[in-house]
Amino acid sequence: MTSPEPRRAPFKQLTGLLLFLLAGGEAAAGILHVPDPYTTIGFALSVAPPGDTVLVACGTYQESNMIMRTGVCLLSETGEPDCVVIDGQLAGHPILHCINVDAQTRIEGITFTNGGGYNYTPYEGGAIYARNADLTIENCRFYQNKGGTKGGGIYFEDSEPTLIDCVFEGNFAEFGAEPWGDGGALYVTGSSLSITGCRFEENRALGVAGVVYAYDSAIGIANSVFESNTVVNSNGGALWISCSTLSLANTSFDRNESIGAGGGAIYAHSSELNAITCTFSMNEGVVNTSSAVDLHAGQGSFSNSTFYAAFSMYNPGYLVGTSSTTHTEFESCLFVIGENEVALQCIGGATHSFTCCNIYRESGGAWEDCYAGDLGVNGNISADPQFCGVYGSGNLYLQSDSPCAPENNDCGVQIGAWPVNCGETSARHRTWSAVKALY
Repeated sequence: MTSPEPRRAPFKQLTGLLLFLLAGGEAAAGILHVPDPYTTIGFALSVAPPGDTVLVACGTYQESNMIMRTGVCLLSETGEPDCVVIDGQLAGHPILHCINVDAQTRIEGITFTNGGGYNYTPYEGGAIYARNADLTIENCRFYQNKGGTKGGGIYFEDSEPTLIDCVFEGNFAEFGAEPWGDGGALYVTGSSLSITGCRFEENRALGVAGVVYAYDSAIGIANSVFESNTVVNSNGGALWISCSTLSLANTSFDRNESIGAGGGAIYAHSSELNAITCTFSMNEGVVNTSSAVDLHAGQGSFSNSTFYAAFSMYNPGYLVGTSSTTHTEFESCLFVIGENEVALQCIGGATHSFTCCNIYRESGGAWEDCYAGDLGVNGNISADPQFCGVYGSGNLYLQSDSPCAPENNDCGVQIGAWPVNCGETSARHRTWSAVKALY
């Protein structure tokens, strides 16, 4: 990639402005080209009227603290994020501010990197700060941005944003001499956020929420991947939600980690969580009990989802943790657990229901404690799911003879998130300790 040197010459900026004014305040065809004649992205954004597009030539641009105007589209010339890189140089503030922008506002095909940066400045949003912003961000990459108190990648407040086909990798929330920071990738408050087709990998927060912090918000996530994200001091290796609703569809959580507490993948407090066709695999609550999902004072509904392996260093690992005021429903779900690991945490006052579910442990006794009586009722079974791959391989597709295939169980439904994808095999099973050793 050719990287043009930053151009900040006042004369060139004035020349661009003169051209803009001579054109009657509108660039030809509503497109403002960067770097010629508009020498910087920030300059082009500052003069673009609603409805216009700032079209950026491929290269690396060292800019930050820019202002997005309502109704403007910021676009790389190829529409791909490897074309245009905006490098904030860890200058101590967000790369882009999006305040009071409408639903016609759009950012597409851009990489944001090195936004934010100062450890002792309580700013919000490493790459983007968004308030009252209903914009769409599509096919963008957020790489190694560093938020302060809130949001390593993006901060959303009182907004209705949409994220489509974006990648968040290596973003970090950290602030202060006694470090804290919430939402390694995203911090969401008072907002309605839609995420589709996005990937979140190796993001990290020192406080809560390795990826997404959400308070008083509605979050919808579909066709997305959360992998190897970490929260250090508290809950929610990938997601932390409070007083919110979370809807998940066809989304996977793999090897996320909560080092200081529970909810290796998700921690939900006083919230409603609904998941369909989701996979929770190899997530870990290092010093607490719940490795996949931790539900407190709310309700959760899971259907056609697969829970695989509960890792906890000091306590028995629960795939789903609960509190005394939690109600949890499972329909057509598959749980595969090892020794000293259980599917659901039983706490007095919590309620649950299982329908057409399979909870399997190789040594037996997988249905236990408060849900032991559910085995054999409402189509619930305990049988080897017969994966196409060996345990620990990540291949959770089903063999044709699997009891989780619709034609092989009394419910006539697919149990779990993964369909049949191979015939009968003689795949060798690994011991559970061998599976853990892989990670």
